[in-house]
Amino acid sequence: MTNIIIFAISISAGTEDEIIIERKEVSSCELSEPLNIEELGYTHVAQIEILKDITENKIHHQTKLIRSNTICPSCGKTTNKHGTFTSNFHSVFSDHKVQIQRRNCNCGWTNKFTLEGLFGSAFHPDLLKLQCEFGSDNSFKRAENLLKALNTRHRPVNNHVRISKTIEKIGSIIGEFKTENPVQTENYGMEIAKIAKKNFYISEMNWEK
Repeated sequence: MTNIIIFAISISAGTEDEIIIERKEVSSCELSEPLNIEELGYTHVAQIEILKDITENKIHHQTKLIRSNTICPSCGKTTNKHGTFTSNFHSVFSDHKVQIQRRNCNCGWTNKFTLEGLFGSAFHPDLLKLQCEFGSDNSFKRAENLLKALNTRHRPVNNHVRISKTIEKIGSIIGEFKTENPVQTENYGMEIAKIAKKNFYISEMNWEK
């Protein structure tokens, strides 16, 4: 009997001379002859869990590279650490907690320390795309159940109310674009997608909760 170990390899680099490579065990199991088709490879649940662990590992290192603003952009003085703030990040198939360093200055300046403040949203665009695709072709409740099956579990972020809000918001953005640009060009569909994504993130903070 042989053990098989799955590793996630993360590379975090500030410069070419400063590269940190971490080799982390994600999954370990006994390697044996499959006796049926279900034992070949990984189950749906196992695949989602492996992907979640790999994503968590990458996020952990990425957040360390977020600009820390040690120098105040307003007055030029050194800023002070003010603890960390934990944001929820909703990836395509998993949800994560992201910690970002808070910094402030005696002049009153404070850095952006939430995902909404930094990027306009805590939702990965591929997740929003899935919500729109499932919600447009099905009832919102059925879309919720389909996403639950895809993720192998219920995620509050994929409930029917949230799906409804996503479609309503992106739909209104697309409607405004079509009204202002009635003539369809060769790349009309691509232009709509870019406009919807950009404006969705800009206005996400106003309606997310």
